[in-house]
Amino acid sequence: MYAEHTFEFISFTGAIVFAHEWSLKCYNVWGKYTGSGSDANIHLPYDTQLSVKNMWGKQNFGRLYIEVMEVTDTSIKVKYWIKCYHPSEWYSGLTYEGKLTCITGAPAPPPGETVKTYSDATYATEKTVFDPEEIVYVEALGDPLGPLAWLPAILRVVSDSADTIVIPLPRHSLGRYRGSFKVTQASTNQSLNQIHLDAGERAVLSCDVDWDGNAATHEIWRGVAPEPTPGPNATHFRIQVNTQRDMLGTMMWDSQKCPFVTPVAPGERCPDIEMEFTQMQITNTFVSPGLPIALI
Repeated sequence: MYAEHTFEFISFTGAIVFAHEWSLKCYNVWGKYTGSGSDANIHLPYDTQLSVKNMWGKQNFGRLYIEVMEVTDTSIKVKYWIKCYHPSEWYSGLTYEGKLTCITGAPAPPPGETVKTYSDATYATEKTVFDPEEIVYVEALGDPLGPLAWLPAILRVVSDSADTIVIPLPRHSLGRYRGSFKVTQASTNQSLNQIHLDAGERAVLSCDVDWDGNAATHEIWRGVAPEPTPGPNATHFRIQVNTQRDMLGTMMWDSQKCPFVTPVAPGERCPDIEMEFTQMQITNTFVSPGLPIALI
């Protein structure tokens, strides 16, 4: 049994530490045997005994070895194999699963969650002012070592007139997520990933890249960006209730675009809205696959 695997991470200083879990089911003349085990705080090279047992007793199946093949400042390549002590004693059909987790000892601080917009799909030239029917290319950056870094990032685009679209940004590379939407003179359309902006109107992009409750924000305009001034008074609001916090689940309620009786200045509380909600419990579970082991 032999496999190779490369773990990627951000540049760091310190030790590279691993955790490992394994389970084995095998058969011989005495019937079915099973075994499992786990270790934490592993430093390579590493080896451990794989023992299995059944009602008749315990046997040593073999030994697991994990060694370093190559290390760079952003990756480590390991080889992973098992030496079976007496392969002729075991029948075909054994099942083995190993899960190896790489943990960098002292990760460099991530740059923080950021959202930026660009003029084209090369993501080379930043841009914040867009013409009607122009595509906005978005890149969001976050912690590549976060527990939910494998998920797409969810971008919310909200205009000053309360039009809203929600766009998933697929993972492009470690800690980097990219996608696009269109600024249009036509109506806002979620399925077409387009948002209506009037001439000179602003839209605020927000993205909780790390799924930690803290969203990065970024502003774009249609036409010409205004000179910095205190934010405009809000004239409309919209409230939506969804079964998922990324707003991609079932929409339970939508107030649609509603005007305030009196425009609300930035930082003020509007007395026109009184709502009571029951908090929804949201659970995200990710089980990483076992490291594939090839029979040889």
